[in-house]
This record gives sequence, C-alpha cells and structure tokens, in this order.
Amino acid sequence: MKKTNSERMETIKNNCIKTIFLLTLLLTSASCEVDKGKPAIDREKMCDILVDAYIADATLRQASIPSGNKREYYYCHVLEKHGVSEAIFDSALTWFSKNLDEYQILQDSVIARLNREKSEIENAK
Repeated sequence: MKKTNSERMETIKNNCIKTIFLLTLLLTSASCEVDKGKPAIDREKMCDILVDAYIADATLRQASIPSGNKREYYYCHVLEKHGVSEAIFDSALTWFSKNLDEYQILQDSVIARLNREKSEIENAK
C-alpha cells in the first residue's frame, strides 16, 4: 500500500528524532570534559549541516537505500554543500560533544528547524 505524503513526512520526522537521540546518546557517553575554546564550525552553520544530514538520512531510510557508498555519497554531498571537510565537521562535533550545554542548544535548534520545515511542507498541501 502506498504511503501518503503525510505518512512519509511522519516517518521521516520519526527517523530524524531517533537519529538525533542516538547521536546525542553517543556524544554524551563519549566525553564529559568541557572544552572552552571555540568550535571549528559555529552553531548556526552546524545546525544547517545537521538539518541537511538528518533530512538526507531520513530520505535514504525511506527509500531503503542500504548502507555503503551511496549513503556516504549523500553525507559527503551535505558537507560539500556547506563547504566543510569531514575532518572539520568531526572536529566541531567533538567540540560540541565536550560542551554539552552548547550541544543541547544546537540539538534544540535542529529539532525546531526540522519541525518548522515539516509544518511548511504540510501547510503547502
């Protein structure tokens, strides 16, 4: 049975929330040390990257694209779109994982943006 757009969006949203939760859990367990320096990528740009990455991830899951080269291509494309290397992204992600207050603000921004985009799509129907 074919899913409606609303059902697809709900699935994408649920997948994004699960991904955010798992990433938060992973980063929280990775380190509790606080780094007072600055991240390699500022919070706003990091939010842009994560929103695009979560949307790409949800889209790939919805399309049942298996792990491997195709998935990596899409993630690399997200970083390329934002002009960020994988090393810089990893460095910024590590910084945010060590600065949990900042990381929480970042994740709240990502969730708010994803919800806003979902509402815009639903209202456009």
